[in-house]
Amino acid sequence: MGFAGCAWVTWPWAASDFGELHEVRQVLFWSMWLFLGLQVIFGAFFLSMLGISRETFIGDYDAK
Repeated sequence: MGFAGCAWVTWPWAASDFGELHEVRQVLFWSMWLFLGLQVIFGAFFLSMLGISRETFIGDYDAK
């Protein structure tokens, strides 16, 4: 959602040859959602790494 919002603001700005950017509030709003989404993704990945036990390590070929 954040990436789409940033693209929605950037597209008309790029079409006007990167002149003055009048949508500063929209850029800040959509950038907040972009970085919040990235934080959720990386946080979920980190928490999933914490949940992996040592007994299920993929490289452990010496089966007990």
